[in-house]
Amino acid sequence: MSPTSRIQTRLEKAARGWLVDEVPAAEPEWLSRRRSTAREYFEQRGIPTIRQEDFRFFPLTGITSEALHAVSRAQVDMTLGRPEWASAACIGFVNGQPIGLLDSLPIGLRIELLSEVLNTAPNALEPYLGNLAVPNNGFAAVGLSLFRDAWVVRVAEGACIELPLDIVIQQRGGGQWAIPRLLVVMESGSQLKLIERRVSDDSSNVDLTTGVFEIFLGERAQLQHVRLCSRGGKDTELTATAVRVAANGHYHAWTATNKGMLTRFDTHVHLAGDGARADLDGLYVASQRDIIDHHTRVVHASENTTVEESYKGIVDDQAQAVFDGQIVVQPGAMGTKAQQYNRNLLMSDHAVVHTKPQLEIDADDVACSHGATVGKLDEQQLFYLQSRGISGEQAKRMLTTAFAAEVLDRCPVKQVAQFLTGFMTTLSLDTERLFGDVKPG
Repeated sequence: MSPTSRIQTRLEKAARGWLVDEVPAAEPEWLSRRRSTAREYFEQRGIPTIRQEDFRFFPLTGITSEALHAVSRAQVDMTLGRPEWASAACIGFVNGQPIGLLDSLPIGLRIELLSEVLNTAPNALEPYLGNLAVPNNGFAAVGLSLFRDAWVVRVAEGACIELPLDIVIQQRGGGQWAIPRLLVVMESGSQLKLIERRVSDDSSNVDLTTGVFEIFLGERAQLQHVRLCSRGGKDTELTATAVRVAANGHYHAWTATNKGMLTRFDTHVHLAGDGARADLDGLYVASQRDIIDHHTRVVHASENTTVEESYKGIVDDQAQAVFDGQIVVQPGAMGTKAQQYNRNLLMSDHAVVHTKPQLEIDADDVACSHGATVGKLDEQQLFYLQSRGISGEQAKRMLTTAFAAEVLDRCPVKQVAQFLTGFMTTLSLDTERLFGDVKPG
């Protein structure tokens, strides 16, 4: 039996045990039904392997023989530190368990635990929870079956929340299979900023995070969603974000990923109403033996919808990066405008990039384009800079920073500018062979 097969068997055995032992408390029939459907899906499909198209570049060999626990009940320090920037509130997950700092919330912003909402209004979330991010792989199915609690964020009609909502996803102690879950519902005309940060304690043990975020944008609602991922240790993460955008709504996701032994983000956006728009930007930096994987799917289901998608990657050492982007224009979605680009820099002869931008068009009167590039730093540009007295390492740093700057400048939440400076500093430290002793100013 191959290492991947052994890991798959062990995960499936553990998950099947949890599905029997970890019976949820009393909850509404609609949620129990959705959990049951997820369990049936898992029984039929199991844990995905590299034999499946969507996972063929994402081996599970990073998940070693350490014990993984379903929903951790370990005694850990269940506290969150506030970010350096001002925020409307700070919520998060430690080993998948929701915790938060909710001293005082601005008018129009409501944050509650799912368990609290189900106690007071059992059917209020039936149109949302588990209705958008349906199980499409074994990890998502286990997550829907087993998650115990979640954060529910609601923004009232017309409310404009000026300060960002800070969300921290943290692993502590090692050996945890964490299942964080978040539901965001924005009423018509509302505005919100989310800053999502992933951190870990650099444990030598294995952590597995399979989170699911569901986001609903009403008509004319606007969400700026920043995701910052810089994990250490042997962490493995597969997080799915599913978004539905109503007429004239705007969803802007901006992702920066630096470090992470196995990291995968699935972002699915459904442009459901006329004039809906999505902007998807990403910068990923992979080094050593990291595997960083971005899967995106944008469905244009109505007229005059727009998506602009731009992901850039810097890949060094023996790392691998994966970009799989799909744009689907459904029948009747006339007036669609879609652009999708993926550009990559290979910084070593052993670095690998797998890129697959795709268009599926079933409508007329559309303007769609896509493309991908994989290459090394331009030797002529390096020579030009060195001929002006700039050292070779500094020249590499200048060109690489310039390559990343386009995505960095598109970050929609300016409060994280200081963090982005730190991100570039961390980048230079992690890829020391790229930049030598030169540090960004």
